[in-house]
Amino acid sequence: NVPTGLGIEEIGAIGPMVTLHPNPAATDITVSIDAPAMISIVDISGREILSPTTVNSSFLIPHSSLTPGTYFVRVVNSAGSTVKKLIVR
Repeated sequence: NVPTGLGIEEIGAIGPMVTLHPNPAATDITVSIDAPAMISIVDISGREILSPTTVNSSFLIPHSSLTPGTYFVRVVNSAGSTVKKLIVR
C-alpha cells in the first residue's frame, strides 16, 4: 500500500485535546481543553500576546484584546503540547 496523498496523517493524538470556538472569530473566543494546562498566544510574527496562563478546562479570550489577524494558541500539559491556529476577523 503506497501513500498517494500530500498531507500529514495523524498517527496518534499526542498532547492535550484543544478546541477553539468560534474560529474564525468575530466575537469572544472560548478555548476548551481536556485537562489542566498552560495556554499562551503568539501572533504570526512570533510576538507573545498572552503570557503562559494556567487553565483548568476553559478560557475566554476577549475579541477586543486581539486585532484582526492570525494567531497561534499553544497549550502545554503533562501529556505534551498542541498548537492551534486562530483567525481573528
